[in-house]
Amino acid sequence: ARANINPYKPNKMVYYLAGIALGLLIPGAFLYIKELLNVKILNKDDIVKGVSVGILGEIGNNANATSLVVTNNSRSNISEQFRALRTNLQFVLQPNQSNVILLTSSMSGEGKSFICANLASVLALSDKKVCMIELDLRKPKLSVSLGSDHNFGYTNYVVSNTISVADIIKPTFFSENCSFI
Repeated sequence: ARANINPYKPNKMVYYLAGIALGLLIPGAFLYIKELLNVKILNKDDIVKGVSVGILGEIGNNANATSLVVTNNSRSNISEQFRALRTNLQFVLQPNQSNVILLTSSMSGEGKSFICANLASVLALSDKKVCMIELDLRKPKLSVSLGSDHNFGYTNYVVSNTISVADIIKPTFFSENCSFI
């Protein structure tokens, strides 16, 4: 009997090809299934494909410790994004009328106070009269970021018959056109 130099079994080429195919197929299937089960909003496209409303602006993440980034002379990327949002809001809001903008979400830490303070600031810089109302009764962050006390405000007005609206309106430190309740 004569033997061949290469063994008959196992066929190395088949095993190598099967290993490469499984090495690509298993991680690819895992990533595909992970993307199918993803319910988070990661970018603008996730919003556009899910709803039919227009997007007025995109605000980036603030890496600074300060919560107020829009001031009279600020030129950072985020302050410019707020200025672009203000410009786009001019096409949506009714001129020469009182307009109400509501910011809400179900979870803490999503940026409601940050957006509210900076949107109020950028609108006040364009000579609009702005009044922010903080209605978070458990963890008021807007008043803390504005350096105001949160011991007297909207709740006192609602439960009292003697307090007027003028008693609960407080000025802000960054603009004379912007006030706070």
